[in-house]
Amino acid sequence: MKRICFTFLAFVMLLTTLSASITAQAADISPPTFSTDSGVYTDSNTIVLRSGSLLNTVYYKVYEYGLSNFKGALKQDTTKYSLPFKITESCYIEAWSERGDETSEVVTNRYYIQYSSDEGRFTVDENGVLTAYTGNTPNLVIPDEVDGVPITEIGEYCFAQYDNDHRGITWYNLDDYSNYLKTVTLPDTVTKINRDAFTACVNLTDVYGGNIQRVETNGFIKCERLKNIDLSHITTLGKSAFSDTGLEQIDNDSITNIDNGAFSGLECETISLPNLTSCGTGAFSYCADLKYINLPKLTQFTRRMFMFTYPVMINAPSLTEVDKNAFYHNDYAPTGDYAPIGIHAAKLAGALGGSIRLSDSGLRFGFNWDNSTDLESFFGENIEYGFIYAYEETDDLMFNQMKQVENGYSKVATKHTDKDGKTSFNLVFTDIPKVNYDTKISARAYIRIYNWYFYSDILTRSFNDVAQAVLNDPTVDDGIKAQLQQLLE
Repeated sequence: MKRICFTFLAFVMLLTTLSASITAQAADISPPTFSTDSGVYTDSNTIVLRSGSLLNTVYYKVYEYGLSNFKGALKQDTTKYSLPFKITESCYIEAWSERGDETSEVVTNRYYIQYSSDEGRFTVDENGVLTAYTGNTPNLVIPDEVDGVPITEIGEYCFAQYDNDHRGITWYNLDDYSNYLKTVTLPDTVTKINRDAFTACVNLTDVYGGNIQRVETNGFIKCERLKNIDLSHITTLGKSAFSDTGLEQIDNDSITNIDNGAFSGLECETISLPNLTSCGTGAFSYCADLKYINLPKLTQFTRRMFMFTYPVMINAPSLTEVDKNAFYHNDYAPTGDYAPIGIHAAKLAGALGGSIRLSDSGLRFGFNWDNSTDLESFFGENIEYGFIYAYEETDDLMFNQMKQVENGYSKVATKHTDKDGKTSFNLVFTDIPKVNYDTKISARAYIRIYNWYFYSDILTRSFNDVAQAVLNDPTVDDGIKAQLQQLLE
């Protein structure tokens, strides 16, 4: 009898212990763990995800391996983990645990797979130029040196995938074996990509490493899937260097010169080249999705620079010269249903500041347009001068796709041409009540040529702002100051 009692008591204690364990597990939902750490591997890997509890369900996502160890595009959406899976390409994996309505923190691992390639398949000349590769490794790692010679450049046509015979060019070699290249890892010694080095490598998605400073003509043309490449050291791009590639965003502080068609045919929405000073013909043509482009140091819009490209906004405050064909393919600008192209061109459309009109309690905003370009003589009566303004302090004054101003107003101006060849025009607000002397007014001028809108800087002033500036100006006549003081009292 005693033995039965002890057995029963032990069973109850066991159930209590199991219950406490399960309760403790339920109260603490931990993230899954990976069987393989993040890192660089020379072969495929099998990934095991451990949940930490039988009550947890593990989910994961797989992304492309992006630059600087950041995840790239989504390759495999949310998947419930059930069995180990193999990765054969560089990737970035997010995983988490779920239990009922609870979710653990997301944990991430990064795997860079580099397949070795026989050094004997590479040919390098005495100057360190890689002239040929006879292998077919999809994820290619180029060695630092071959036969003791450091590799400094990728030679002309080295990986090009097209036929060029007397019948013309066949760009796309779609055979999976011959157009094998998916990723390339460059040694840090490589500083130059020569002409047509990677032309029409249509399966190439990522270029890692290197210290690329120059890409020559057609360097990556027609690499339509290329999304990731380090452009941070590049200063010069040759003709069509990245034409028709898959680059999704250009944000580069080092590029100063680009040749004809260097970024034509891209699908990206944003391009920022803050130190660009020289730009060739058609450099940003056929970029149908481009919304914003930042070119603060560029002084000239060249021929066909934006052909069949209609960005919402171009920031070009240093612009002084615009070719009449910059935005299209012949002698006229886009019309019809195209959205307005806004160009911040502070040197062409000058903001002169504000002034007081004593006779009618008025506030004047002055602007001018530099006629040194040939746009006025070429387009003549198709040019319109005007203003956009709002009764508030704002940095958002542009026409929208309906050619209207949101939260503001527009007004056509009467122009006056000075003897120095500049067109001036003024926006005037008269009979301002004293109760509104502190009301801020923001205004900018625009010069419209068909659907191109060249904008000045935005001026924001109130009547009192300008009045106080006048009163504090030692060059202003005391009589004028006395009249102004009477208006303010």
